[in-house]
Amino acid sequence: MPLLLDSEDPKAPIGFDLSTSSTLFWRPVPVLVKQQDREDQHEALTVRILTGYARQNHNLRILRIHISNDSDLYFLHTLEVSEEDFQSLKNDQGILVDFASFPGKIISLLEKCIAAQPGDSPRLTEVKGNCQELSDALDRTKDERDSASAQLMQCRQQLAELREQYDKHLLEVQAQAKTHQASAHEERLREKAQLKDQHER
Repeated sequence: MPLLLDSEDPKAPIGFDLSTSSTLFWRPVPVLVKQQDREDQHEALTVRILTGYARQNHNLRILRIHISNDSDLYFLHTLEVSEEDFQSLKNDQGILVDFASFPGKIISLLEKCIAAQPGDSPRLTEVKGNCQELSDALDRTKDERDSASAQLMQCRQQLAELREQYDKHLLEVQAQAKTHQASAHEERLREKAQLKDQHER
């Protein structure tokens, strides 16, 4: 498995303090690689996930992911996300977990990929090429989700208004019923009094 870039290497991502790093996951993962100019092929890509702190700020946590190919020394992808950057990513992509839980969720998905049978459909697919179509689809999905959320909020507001009107109407009906009962009771008392007077005469 490939080693990490040294902290003194000018190609190393800026800000990650390797002395504070902790490896959470380091295993080969079966991936179906798709390329526009080649046939699809299954490859075992080595994925390493680390957490650590920023070199200039040990209060800022950083997640670092390396993807490499043991059969291709020129293949290396590195992603580095700080806790602050993750908040923007979470809002943009609609991620439902916090920064502390995010690595565990990724590892869980990767372990499912590893446990999959060879004949199963791949859990993850790496696509090399133009991702504009996928980006547009994600934007449409986000817009649809935002629209559905707005409609749901409007429905909730309407239901709250209807409930308020119902409660108000119910109180009015109950008050009218009590008034009617009181009037009927007084009428019965008057009738009884009149009958009593007539009987005494």
